[in-house]
Formats: sequence, structure tokens, C-alpha cells
Amino acid sequence: MKTVEEFIKEIEKSEALKAELKAVKNDDELAAFLKKNDCGASIKEYLEYADSLNEGEIGDDDAEAAAGGGRTGPQKPTSPYTPGYRSLRR
Repeated sequence: MKTVEEFIKEIEKSEALKAELKAVKNDDELAAFLKKNDCGASIKEYLEYADSLNEGEIGDDDAEAAAGGGRTGPQKPTSPYTPGYRSLRR
């Protein structure tokens, strides 16, 4: 069984896993995704680790917007289950 660290590294290397993860819409789907891919992490462990990946960093889109070259207005996040996405569920 994979650890959360191992599984997220696998996701980062796989376009198919990235696409499948973007389609996850709720905790039940995330649990099924983790189980299907042999990851032993709980939903809480996965979300905490994923949140910690980019803690304190800003993304390319945010940096570009701050420099004056980005889009204006609010941006829709891809998925709260995507690694590096700051969870709003705290």
C-alpha cells in the first residue's frame, strides 16, 4: 500500500491520475480514488499533506496577476482535492 507522499509523487507524474483527481467532487469520491489507487492514507491525511505542499507559496497565475499581466476578477479553483490547493474546509 502506498503512503500519501508516494501517491502524490505518482499523481504529479501521471496526466491520467491528474485528470481523474480533478474530477473528484466530494469526500466519498476521494476515498474511492485513494482506495482504487492503493493509497493507505485517510481523507484527512491526504488533504493535510496536499495542503502542506505549497504552504506559503503563490502559484504562477497569482504571481502573474500581481505583476500586472494576469486576469482580473475571481478565479475558480480546480478542486479542493488537488495537491497544493488550500482547503476551504478548515
